[in-house]
Amino acid sequence: MLLPWSRKGEKNNRSGKPRVQTTIALLFIAATLSAILKPNHGFMGVVVVVVVVVVVVVVEVVLVVVVVVVAAAAAAVVVAAAVVVVVDTSSSNSMIERF
Repeated sequence: MLLPWSRKGEKNNRSGKPRVQTTIALLFIAATLSAILKPNHGFMGVVVVVVVVVVVVVVEVVLVVVVVVVAAAAAAVVVAAAVVVVVDTSSSNSMIERF
């Protein structure tokens, strides 16, 4: 399935995991380069990198949960609207039959 924003010929990956893994990998690469270029950072540099990675992962998980909750709410609204339409249609038919 191709979405409008997908690259041509590229299949859409339904999970966000590769994006998270790419983000974490880039953060670790940046941390490694920082440690090589400025070795005097020591332990605090590692702590900052770990904190940033944890924050990124938590934000990604929260976003996924929010998307799932919003999708469930939207589905509930659609089902409720369908029930209202069906009930309304059936009551209209019975009113017509009475007259």
